[in-house]
Amino acid sequence: MTEILWFLYDLEQQAKKAGGEIHLTLANHEVMVLNGDLRYLHAKYVETAKQLNKPFEQLFGKDTILGDWLRSKPVLVKVNDMLFTHGGFHPSLATEKHSLLEINTVFKNSLVKAELDKPREGLAKFLHTTNGPIWYRGYFAADRGKDGGATSTEIDLLLKHFDVKHLIVGHTSQKQIETRYQGRVIAIDSSIKRGKYGEILFVENGKKWRGSLSGKVLPLYHQ
Repeated sequence: MTEILWFLYDLEQQAKKAGGEIHLTLANHEVMVLNGDLRYLHAKYVETAKQLNKPFEQLFGKDTILGDWLRSKPVLVKVNDMLFTHGGFHPSLATEKHSLLEINTVFKNSLVKAELDKPREGLAKFLHTTNGPIWYRGYFAADRGKDGGATSTEIDLLLKHFDVKHLIVGHTSQKQIETRYQGRVIAIDSSIKRGKYGEILFVENGKKWRGSLSGKVLPLYHQ
């Protein structure tokens, strides 16, 4: 984890110098670590904290470079006609008319429980639950043998509310980059974390395609 964060931190500086931008959104694993939840952390990082004789989350405290950097990141990012988040967008974000700025601000201000004056409540509490943007899997409920996923009408409501054409999400692993709801939702977690295969979504001049680990350019199919 630490290595990839330093890589992204450095890449962000390189991008700015070249006139570009790296848009990093917070996801469940970063938020878990900041809050001392180490369930998915590799044993070598836990051992590092033991050797330093301090809780692991203190290595990412707000007085550290990476800790301060992570605390500055949003949970939603809008780029042109695309809206990105790690898990997904629960329909209530649109029905209750929460703005992009409001969601990012509330999420950021309630990021680390140990740093809050009082427990999360209201929208802050909701955003950090399973229906919040870092955990929500409602677009893939049927894939997981569950009912109650987002409907096509709710997807349209979200797109209209945030004024975008596509919702781009990760978190729920697929065999490759895939779409749902006739291309309105694009799932980009292509299971690269399993170490066998992975893809990247390319977007240029409104066109989208998949890139494989071997460098192949592959079409993006809609379903």
